Amino acid sequence: MLEFEIKRLLLIYFKLHQNLEKNGGVQADGDLFHQITQYEKRILKKFGLPQSNKYVKMMWKIADSKTTLKNKNSLMLEQLSIEAEKYLASKPSSIQQIIKDARKNNLDPFDILPEIYVGPNSYTLFLYNEILLKTSELDNEILEEFSRIKNNGCLMDIYMLTMMDLYKNSEAYKKLKLYGLKFIDAYIIWYRSKKESKEKIVLQEVNKNDDERVEDALVMLIFAFRRFQKFRNWGYGENNARSLSGLTDDKLFKIAKFAFAINS
Repeated sequence: MLEFEIKRLLLIYFKLHQNLEKNGGVQADGDLFHQITQYEKRILKKFGLPQSNKYVKMMWKIADSKTTLKNKNSLMLEQLSIEAEKYLASKPSSIQQIIKDARKNNLDPFDILPEIYVGPNSYTLFLYNEILLKTSELDNEILEEFSRIKNNGCLMDIYMLTMMDLYKNSEAYKKLKLYGLKFIDAYIIWYRSKKESKEKIVLQEVNKNDDERVEDALVMLIFAFRRFQKFRNWGYGENNARSLSGLTDDKLFKIAKFAFAINS
């Protein structure tokens, strides 16, 4: 019964992928991409796996492979079963151990946060990158903060604070404090400093001359083409790889390819 349910989910997942490629990729159909991520979560959960980059990349590689639907289904079942066995055998005994390993190896939050059942967003990424990775003294407090976020479903309230000048006077702030969130003020300070840095970069761009802008644009296109190649090496279809790299426009893609070739 469980295997039948997994096969049913996989069939829907593969069809959604086909539709996404037909529609022009991730940038062309964000709603469809969101549906795909929801099915990824459900499928991985059936195998006891977190929705981390490692497993998502593997699923995309199989979904984009040029083979029959039947072969994709069999390959996905086999690979996820193997990964589930590995994960179960190597899984740390506690969340504290996961955090310790993450800090020691400076691991990607998009791999680690799903492991501890936390969704990546601006606030949780701040807690992970700016506090958890930098010190072990606040581990328990950060884990408690993650629990408060999940239990109270308050991410929208946190987001609203970033748009307020006098956020401490708001009802949202008072509510978050009642929930016991401890790092809101530190987050707002960090968020605003990042925003100010971005605004300075924009001003610098405005003051650049045309030659500098052209040079910067070519550098960005070269990086975009490198990302495209990386996605292709991971097994993504050409349309999806171009979409994920921001190179859906044919002329832009050709320029990026040429710029990459003459600078290699």
